[in-house]
Amino acid sequence: MASVRLAYFIDHLKVSGPQRHLVQVLRQIDRTRFSPQIWTLRGEGELISEIEHLGIPVRSVGLGKRLLDLKSLPVLLRVVRSLKQDRVHIVHCYLSVANVVGTLAANLAQVPFQI
Repeated sequence: MASVRLAYFIDHLKVSGPQRHLVQVLRQIDRTRFSPQIWTLRGEGELISEIEHLGIPVRSVGLGKRLLDLKSLPVLLRVVRSLKQDRVHIVHCYLSVANVVGTLAANLAQVPFQI
């Protein structure tokens, strides 16, 4: 059976409650059934190395300071392409801005999502 490809979107990976929860989920997830990847909005935080140490890729959306900026459109389209290329099955979002970016990218890529 092929593994379910998951993309988790989160604002950042600095040490905080939701970020710690995500790390715990990633530690416990059955890697024979699920293949997770992490998307952060700006690629920052102390927990990045901890997640990468688990063998899970961490990618940065590369979003600038403002979500509603014309420069954000090509960034969003790059994420949509990546979700399609990686054939992601489910997008799961944590925190408010990542919810917006993740659900928008998932909708455009026609991938189911959970917030």
